[in-house]
Amino acid sequence: MSLITDHLTVVLGALLLVTALVMVALLLTLRALRISTAERVAELRRRVTRLECECSELTKTSVTDPLTGVWNYRYLQLSLDREVERSNRTGRPLAVLLLDIDRFEQVNRAGGHQRGNAALRDLAQRLALEVRQTDTLGRYGGEEFVVLLPDTDAEGAAHVAERLCWTVRRHRIEASFPVGQPARRPVEQAGTPSRRASDRDRRDASGPDAPAATAAPAGAAAGATTGAAAGATTGAAAGATAGAMTGAAGGTADAAAVRAAPTPPATEVDRIASGARVSLTASIGVAVLPDHANHAATLLRAADQALAEAKAAGGNGWREAVRPPEYATGGEPDGDVRHSAESL
Repeated sequence: MSLITDHLTVVLGALLLVTALVMVALLLTLRALRISTAERVAELRRRVTRLECECSELTKTSVTDPLTGVWNYRYLQLSLDREVERSNRTGRPLAVLLLDIDRFEQVNRAGGHQRGNAALRDLAQRLALEVRQTDTLGRYGGEEFVVLLPDTDAEGAAHVAERLCWTVRRHRIEASFPVGQPARRPVEQAGTPSRRASDRDRRDASGPDAPAATAAPAGAAAGATTGAAAGATTGAAAGATAGAMTGAAGGTADAAAVRAAPTPPATEVDRIASGARVSLTASIGVAVLPDHANHAATLLRAADQALAEAKAAGGNGWREAVRPPEYATGGEPDGDVRHSAESL
């Protein structure tokens, strides 16, 4: 009996030992799995965060203008539709400003497109500082920008348009060029004779358009020849001397005539190409919902028409769209051009 008890005790002890070993192994395995799972979860979280950042960056890139850094045309359309819907639902006004830089093609023509792109990028960033965080500034195309002003009536839009005109006007461009990159100026506006004369033109220096440096020697040579011929009768030495003096005087007169030639007045292209600091101006068309339109397409069209009228009036100012007859509430439509308060 005691032998059987001893055997049972040994078996039970062995079973308990095996169970303990199995439990320890399970605990170690569970701990390893927990650590591995935590590492995998952390790695997955990092991947998800990176993918979200990349998705956000791609989304932002798809609605951002790559040149100026402001919103692009696609985002403007989405924002305009959303703001028009909200304005119609709440009854709050919505103002749209369409801004165009006056004569910006002169900057591209004189300083090159790289200089024009840099000026446009800097100007867009300055305009972004003049609007609220709730407003939307986007590039409409070329040198045109659109500003959406939620909860803004005609009077508030007028103040914003005036401020934007002032911001553009105080932005000056210094058209300096890198070393080895000449200014792209038209030859006919340079005001000086071309230096690329042919050898035949340099030899033919007796004409009225010849440079002063060659007119005097040519005149002296001609005078000396004439004087020498005349000196065959009255004395070669005296004739040659008189002829040389006469030719030199003629050459000096030709040189003075070349120097006294009138120089064409400098144009805006010349000012930019010469490195001068020039100011830009802007024309702005203003349209307000519901005063001038009741949906996005007609609101933007009204602002575009007002912009065209402002540019036709000389630019450097803003104009409010004409109120359609179906939206008139009394009084005459406001069709006067509102020029900027300051001038160049």
